[in-house]
Order: sequence, then structure tokens, then C-alpha cells
Amino acid sequence: MRSIDGYSKRSSNNPLRAEINYNFATLGENMSSSWPISLSENGKDTTRWLSGTSVSTVIAAAMAVTVLHYAKCTLAPVASANDLVRYKLRSRFGMRQLLKLTGRTVDDYTYLAPWHLFQKDLEWDDANRTMLQVLSNI
Repeated sequence: MRSIDGYSKRSSNNPLRAEINYNFATLGENMSSSWPISLSENGKDTTRWLSGTSVSTVIAAAMAVTVLHYAKCTLAPVASANDLVRYKLRSRFGMRQLLKLTGRTVDDYTYLAPWHLFQKDLEWDDANRTMLQVLSNI
């Protein structure tokens, strides 16, 4: 996982691009985070600004959970969404394929953008069809 800012600029502390791996990136720079008062330097601040791949990883995990929840709620009634397809989505490879499909490649990174599945002008049937097509071909 790589970290970018709100302008899609790469973080300076990203690992090198991997030739054989997925090069996903998502927001991870200057993110406001809740912070326990007991760890606050002045004993008052409850937020802290965090940056890096550890922040972008948490955000990417939230995106994956959103896709999983959407699939659970909408693919369940679809007859062609059998147990094998649902299993594939829950697999590491299946989720990677779906995130890659919905991402946008810029330079060498794939910027995660699963909201492309949920576009305003896209019918939910189209989103389901896209998910099922990707997962069926795995």
C-alpha cells in the first residue's frame, strides 16, 4: 500500500514500486485522527495529524469492507451470485482484482477508487454485473 495526498501526490516515505506486486495507493497524508488525551503532549488535544502508509492501509481496508458489505447486501438476491463467487470476493486475490478494476492507474500506481462502482448515473444492476463479471473470471 502506498500513500498519497489529496492531490494524488505520492508520499515521500512510500516503499519502492514493486514489479511483481500490486501498487495500490490511497489517501494517507495529513489525516486528522482521534487521539487519546492520555497520549497528548499537552493533555488537552484529542486529535493528531498522521501521515504514511500505515494511515493509507487503514483507509484501504475501510474501502474493502465497504465493497464487501455492498456485495453482501446486493449480491445475495442475485441467482448467479453463488457461494464460489462470494468466496472469491472475500479472498485476497479477488479483492485485489476488484480494487484494481475500480482504481485509476496514474504513473505506476493504481489509485483506489471503489466509488466508481457506485456512480450516481450507474444503476445498481450495472455495479452488480461488474462485480460478478470480475469475480467469475478469476
